[in-house]
Amino acid sequence: MEEDSSNKYLLFNLQELCSSIDIFLKIYNEYVEKLETHNKLKAIELDPKKRASMMLLLYNYGSKEKLESELYRSKLKFEELQSQLEGRCGAIQKILESNYINCGHCEGSGKVKTEKIERSEWNTMQPYIETKDCPSCQGIGKLKINDTSKKYAKLVVDATRKVIDMSRRLTDTIVNVPEE
Repeated sequence: MEEDSSNKYLLFNLQELCSSIDIFLKIYNEYVEKLETHNKLKAIELDPKKRASMMLLLYNYGSKEKLESELYRSKLKFEELQSQLEGRCGAIQKILESNYINCGHCEGSGKVKTEKIERSEWNTMQPYIETKDCPSCQGIGKLKINDTSKKYAKLVVDATRKVIDMSRRLTDTIVNVPEE
């Protein structure tokens, strides 16, 4: 089995995870910004003399209801992305625990199909499909992950889980988001 190929497929999974983290952090920042605005608004509402400050805060949203609606949608999107990240981490963790990854060339079947053309004695061409062992995994369907790749993948997964946990704890302490 080729370790280089397994490293490419593991790297692809890690790149997907990192792309998801980028999206997650963008949504997280938007969510926290709306939470902060919402909290400032709640504090200002207690003091009628700060009506001008309240109007400035609501400038980007139009109304308190619109802010709360956007905040609620952001929360749902944030929670959805948390779940997706956790799923990606779990999938990579399973790969790391097994020490093997499905071969991407044959999609884990161990066989590849190629189209061949055979010439008949009357000079006509007859296409047919030939199935043979996958050259990447030698017909096994799985590729072994090397120790270095495994080590770094585990670091990325662990760091991602810490980001998810930290963001969840932080947002839980900021405020309860109003339901729509």
